[in-house]
Amino acid sequence: MHLPRITGNTAANRLIVVALIILTVVGGLGAFKYDYDKRLLWPFENSTYHGAVEDHMDEIRTLPEVEAFHAMYEGHEIIFLDRTKFRVSFSYTARDDDRGAVLFIRYYDREPSSFEHNCFVPGNGQLFSEDGVRTDCFSYVVPDDGAP
Repeated sequence: MHLPRITGNTAANRLIVVALIILTVVGGLGAFKYDYDKRLLWPFENSTYHGAVEDHMDEIRTLPEVEAFHAMYEGHEIIFLDRTKFRVSFSYTARDDDRGAVLFIRYYDREPSSFEHNCFVPGNGQLFSEDGVRTDCFSYVVPDDGAP
């Protein structure tokens, strides 16, 4: 087999080809492991990570914290996002002109394990963060000292 002249040095050319082969195999195995892990962690019965989240919205929507978020922010447009990257995570966001509220739902071992409720002012940052949904972001008054 005749290798193309990459560097002018035959040993260096061979080393480059071997490195490219190894990187290709490692990259392929990494992609397979990532996809396999997502399938194992996907929380919904009879579906895979590649299945549609929309088919399971009823399961997510009936979680007590999600129901509380929808009840608290009724009348605001509420947007759902699938934020799954390295772990299964979803969010609901409600916004108006002045503030926004986000409920992050994170799963561990196929069960919802974390419900983080954040309130923020676009461009100015976070007003507060809490576990669960207890404080109405849109009627929240910032204390004089700035601490939530």
